[in-house]
Formats: sequence, C-alpha cells, structure tokens
Amino acid sequence: MGEQSSESESESESGQRRSDRRPVVSMILATNRVSPFLAEALDSMAGQSFGDMEIIVVDDGCPDRVGLGAVLARYPDLVVIRREAAGVSSARNAGVDHARGHLVGFFDDDDRYPSDWVERHVRAHAARPDVMLTYGDVRSIDVAGRELAVDRSGPTDVHALHRREVSIIAGSMVFRRDSYIGAGGMNPLFRLAADLDLVLRLAGRGPVAYVPGLVRDYRTHPGNVTRRHRELVACIDGILRMHRAAAIRAGRDDLVADLRVGRAANGRFAFWSAARAAGTALRSRRPLGAVGELAWAFRVAPTAPLSWLGRRLPARRDP
Repeated sequence: MGEQSSESESESESGQRRSDRRPVVSMILATNRVSPFLAEALDSMAGQSFGDMEIIVVDDGCPDRVGLGAVLARYPDLVVIRREAAGVSSARNAGVDHARGHLVGFFDDDDRYPSDWVERHVRAHAARPDVMLTYGDVRSIDVAGRELAVDRSGPTDVHALHRREVSIIAGSMVFRRDSYIGAGGMNPLFRLAADLDLVLRLAGRGPVAYVPGLVRDYRTHPGNVTRRHRELVACIDGILRMHRAAAIRAGRDDLVADLRVGRAANGRFAFWSAARAAGTALRSRRPLGAVGELAWAFRVAPTAPLSWLGRRLPARRDP
C-alpha cells in the first residue's frame, strides 16, 4: 500500500519498543491536528475491556507536533508513526502496514467508544471467521457529548451496500488485516468517502456481519467532513461511477442496477445536505447563500425531489 517516508521509518523505530507478542487487534488513529476531543477518544480506546490489542497513532504531518506530542505522551503504550502529510487514506494505509494484529480497526480523534466495543467485534469475528468486516450502529453526539440521534444500520449484504441502503463508515468497523491488504487498502486518490470504496470492495470478497447493540459515538461539530457536503457528494458519485464501470466489465448486471439506486440515494443526500445548509444560511441572514445551496442541489441531482417523493408515496395496488 502507501509508501513510508524515511522520517516515518526512523521515528517508528526509535519510538516505543514493541514486544514480540502479536496482538489480536490493532486500532489505528490517523490525525493531522490536535483535536480538542483527542484525549477523550484515546481514553475510550485505551480503556477497552479487551486487552490483547495495540493502539497506533499516525501523525499525518500535524503542524503542531509539540502540542500533539504532549497529548500522546499521556499514553505510554501507544505506537506513534510520524510522517509527512499525505492524506487520511494514505495515513490509514501506513497504520495497517505497521499493524501486527490480524484484526484491524480505525477510530477518529473526535469520537468515543464504549468499553466493550473492541471485545464485541473480536467475538463476532471468532464466531464468523469468513466475514470480511464487522460493524455496528452510530450514535451522533454534540460537542458536549449529548446524544442527538442513533442511526440503526441493521444486517446488510453486498446489494444493499451498493444501493446505499446501509452505510458502514471507517470508525464503525473492524476488518481482517489480510482482507484489507488483499482488497488494496484505502484509495488515497479519494479525498473523502474512501471508506465507501473500501467497504464495497471488501463486500465483493465476502460477507460482512452486523453486531446488534454495538454503538459508536460520532461527534457532530463544525470540523466534520459531512459539513463539506458538496465535496462529499461529488466523491461518493465518483466512487459509485467507478464501481459501476467495474461491474459492467465483470458482467454484473445486478450490481449495475444496485449502483443506479445508490446514485439516486446520493442525490437525495445532496438535497438533504443542501436544505440543511440553506436553513443555516437563512438563520444567519444570508439569503443568497441559501439560494446558492438549493441551486447547487438542483444542478447536481435534478431528479432527487421526485425520487424522494416516490419513496414516500404509498405503493399503488392493482385491482
């Protein structure tokens, strides 16, 4: 996967000594900042009930290396990899390259996890050695940690994933390291939504398993990538187009049809995101900003309103 810089190699070698014993799980955090929630994220992962694990932090060119180092120094068992900035996908690939666990997961610098989160993933993989990845639900929280909403994923398969009926994001899953490498890892060409591309490729190699009741806290704040909705919509569409071309080459008409539905779902997401941004603009007394958001939505997904309406109208029954 991604090449390691000489700086990354030298710092990882001179950092904490790693024992010869291979852990079961490697949890990887890639960051390029000193998040105000970083310590909380690390506390939630360091406090996991499953002890046979390593925690890897990839410093992807953080400009405040001293500040980041001060936070990381509170956790002496971390494996820290420092490298030149290359993007989150490349940083995550670097973490997997260094990982020694046969199971691997990602977590983010602004989220938090219940203490049995890793343990439950491990049990699910032990029960189903054939699965490519395990995943759970996502609870949205605000900056103070208060619950906003819970997104229940439920069981899924390769078709529902291509149709975008279920979304599995990077910080909500644990996967087999060999499967990740076999699938090619995360594509660094995608600035956003690289986890969607990865999940579709992994689901094409084998089943995925839902773990009921497993919830990760996803923190909503102005720095979330979901706030960059225009770029996110464009990246998702590009990924779905790429997988559609691959499905056509492979003669998978079923997946081509699924991806058509998935692109329609992305159009509805574009309108929902634009409507939310327009509402924010109006509350901030920026009417031109609101008009611009809606104009963008109609430009990128002109049929989305009809698609949304069609999903909510009752199905017609033949006499």
